[in-house]
Amino acid sequence: MKKIVEFNGKRAIYSDCFQSWGLRPMTPMEAVLAWLKAPRHFGVANVYSDEWTKVRAGRRVAPYVYGGHTRVIKWDFASLPAGTVGDILVCGKIYKDDMVFKGREFHSALSSDTATTTGSYGTYTIQGGGLEPLAADDVDRFLTATDVDGAGENELASLQGTPQGVGTGPLFVATTDLLLVCVNSVEAFATAGRVSGWMLVVRD
Repeated sequence: MKKIVEFNGKRAIYSDCFQSWGLRPMTPMEAVLAWLKAPRHFGVANVYSDEWTKVRAGRRVAPYVYGGHTRVIKWDFASLPAGTVGDILVCGKIYKDDMVFKGREFHSALSSDTATTTGSYGTYTIQGGGLEPLAADDVDRFLTATDVDGAGENELASLQGTPQGVGTGPLFVATTDLLLVCVNSVEAFATAGRVSGWMLVVRD
């Protein structure tokens, strides 16, 4: 029940929360004057993100921006076969409109000779069958050539300083189906070495 107070023939009506705070009752005029004296959000600039600018303009925003379904790409090469420099380890498939958030790779000691073994993570286009790599798209999109001589792990898709997708800021959004790959360089990965990891993607 609202509190009603009579003031010189006028009524002041107070909300329940106003009463519970124990504040001094004010007439309607006093309340208006207090509101006008309070700090207002005038004279400062509102700066909106590109996505929120589209929302305010009534334009559609890609579903993955404020929602969508997450998916984890997982791979494990428990025991690598004998290989050569430039081998392509096919880890999984990134579908058109997938937004890549982040990932992590893990590897055993992969040195097979006296040089420094390096590995990178990136993307390849796909042959017509949808399963085999066709040509290099960006072989170090998610991890540049990194020393994998000793066992260790590395973050993938750490792209905060590298704008990757048009209109998407630092997060990569695939414009076509791609294969997620790991490519070795300098020298082959060690026989029976192990490579594994995961990548988190989101889409409508």
